[in-house]
Amino acid sequence: MTDAELLRRFVEDRSEAAFTELVQRHIGLVYSCALRHVGGDAQLAEDVTQQVFCDLARKASLLLTRPALSGWLYVGAHHAAAAVVRTERRRKVREEYATTMETILHPSPSNSEPDWTRLRPLLDELILELESTDRDAVMLRFFEKRPFAEIATALRLTEDAARKRTERAVEKLRARLAERGVTSGTSALAFALAGQAAATVPAALAGQVAGVAFATAGTSGSLLATLAGALLSDATAVVVTLLAAAGLIAWQHQATATLRAELAGRQNLSAEIQSLQRANLQLAKRLAEAEDLQRALATSPAPRAAVIAATTAPRPATPVNLTVTAQGTLQWNGEPVTLADFTARLAALPRQHPGREPPVIVHGIHGAGFGAVSYAVEQASRAGIRNIVIDSTATPSPADNWITPAATAPGPNEVPPPTIPDPKAHP
Repeated sequence: MTDAELLRRFVEDRSEAAFTELVQRHIGLVYSCALRHVGGDAQLAEDVTQQVFCDLARKASLLLTRPALSGWLYVGAHHAAAAVVRTERRRKVREEYATTMETILHPSPSNSEPDWTRLRPLLDELILELESTDRDAVMLRFFEKRPFAEIATALRLTEDAARKRTERAVEKLRARLAERGVTSGTSALAFALAGQAAATVPAALAGQVAGVAFATAGTSGSLLATLAGALLSDATAVVVTLLAAAGLIAWQHQATATLRAELAGRQNLSAEIQSLQRANLQLAKRLAEAEDLQRALATSPAPRAAVIAATTAPRPATPVNLTVTAQGTLQWNGEPVTLADFTARLAALPRQHPGREPPVIVHGIHGAGFGAVSYAVEQASRAGIRNIVIDSTATPSPADNWITPAATAPGPNEVPPPTIPDPKAHP
């Protein structure tokens, strides 16, 4: 599986296994570079390695389009190591480096071959000056020992193009060495490049680095990564301070925005309260006016005609509820009645309420037959009741009607009523 595929699995699926595979694949490159830049201090080299892979975890989504990670990790290790080496340690390394370079560039007549062990820091500087495509080719070929077929796949080239690009990159390094007074053949330089990644990585370092970097990637704003990096070197103390200051400024900005929103809400609430107070005053004023008017009407004598009309005005009659049950029995306002009782009460209604007989509502309970409901409606019509309301789910067939012609013009051949049981016989 290529670096790009592992990185995509880590970004999209948060796969810890994929990220651990990337660490194990490239930790030798990063650790060797860091070890050279910090003057052989293994502890500092481990700290730099940890920081580089934490950066990889944080920036993984930005690196998905890169064909290979080796060049990026190499540059990251160089910058991280440069940030770690500070004050006395940096001066000491520079002094030793200057002495070493003086010995290399001005060798004794008896020793004309360059000392590649001492030249490794210079090689790192020259590799950093290469273009990214050339640097990736050198990393894959000499640092990771990849065959040209794999280099071609990683850089999206043909195998022959990958070979030529690697050879051109080595030739550029040889020419730049010559500019600095170091004369070497291409084969010797290639052998020296292969030895750049020869440092032995501590056995437990890969698992430790992968675990910390994976945990760091899940934090918002990479704050945990910054705090973890603060344990690695004195240089990151400045970064932590700056991040803390930025966090404080952001918190103050958010708190100010929240306070402004709260003040605006209180102003709106105050305006609503004032509006309600004005409405209450208006209601109180109207209530007082209504009470004054009521007292004035109570003390003034009412016209005699109005009093007589108010006392003699007819009151609306109470509706009569006729209910036809599912068993075919009848109820008058909820009271079971016989058929004779029913017809007698219907006939008495117009006499009891002349000119304003009450409305009769015929209810058909669910299951009541259409014939029984129709009979009740017909009898009410025959009694002279004009306001009849039918409340029933029973419906007539196309040949039926609610009221037969006999109901409006009774004759000797009228249809006999349906058989309605006596409610006393069916309690």
